[in-house]
Amino acid sequence: MITPAVILHGGVGLWKGDRGPVEAGLRRALDAAWGALKLGAPGEEALTAALSILEDEQVFNAGFGSCLNELGQVRCDATLMRGNGDFCGFMNMARIRRPSQIALRDFAPGQKLLRVWTDALMTAVDKASPDFKKLCGWVASEDEMIAPHVATMAKQRLSGVAQAGLKPLADTVGCVVRDAEGRAFSGTSTGGIWGKREGRVGDAPIVGAGVFADDALGGLSATGSGEFILASALSAYVISALRAVSLSKAGLSQAVLQQEVDLAAKRFSGECFGLICIPKYGQPCFAVNSDDSLAVALRALDGSGHEYQQVGVIARK
Repeated sequence: MITPAVILHGGVGLWKGDRGPVEAGLRRALDAAWGALKLGAPGEEALTAALSILEDEQVFNAGFGSCLNELGQVRCDATLMRGNGDFCGFMNMARIRRPSQIALRDFAPGQKLLRVWTDALMTAVDKASPDFKKLCGWVASEDEMIAPHVATMAKQRLSGVAQAGLKPLADTVGCVVRDAEGRAFSGTSTGGIWGKREGRVGDAPIVGAGVFADDALGGLSATGSGEFILASALSAYVISALRAVSLSKAGLSQAVLQQEVDLAAKRFSGECFGLICIPKYGQPCFAVNSDDSLAVALRALDGSGHEYQQVGVIARK
């Protein structure tokens, strides 16, 4: 029996300090996605409801909480994908606090498109209606994109002082949804890595790497060291495992997912890797390498049809 499920992550990294704001943000995002599903909203709207909340929170490296590039600016990437093969994503977005809402607006049926953010696209949003500007978190200046938490960390990095509190390294936010019909949806949004080169693109917006959904297999979202998620083909190996278990209508075990993450971490020592997944059949699962922890939340129905959830910052077991 296929039942609805939601899993989301707030990134992998060395989460330090008070985790209360992190877990509170995860809970709000989980409630938003689950509530949308229960009301019959399309899967892409449910996952965007979750992503928008995470993008609004300055403790997550996406949207308003994004880290700064080499020019001291925020540039965001976000992609949404349906299990029927449709996808829509934008790279190097400026002055938008909720990038996932821009992707959702352009996510027409049959759409298969990744776009680089251009002056023309920015101008179009600058001239959009006040309601849409509010929905996508448009701001008038580059400075308004820099969250207080991020500004503090930037000053500490420049001064060489150890960062206090939460310390996002290569984290990202992502969400995977399975609706009551078994259809898969996935979305990933990120601010990239600290001091990234202008124009840099990591794994997050790339279909088959940072984000993936297939109605016959399930969906996933990756987080961690983007260049090494790409180089390791981590998500490709997980997709292959999903294909194998789907043939027997079995779920993907946590152990199999963990094995793939560990192999990637072994190949690229010192890098961080995290991944969330909902298979076509079975329960949501996640994995993170041994040196870091993953901010994660999930809700689903167990074998008896009872709702259960898990929320927290979790290290590899």
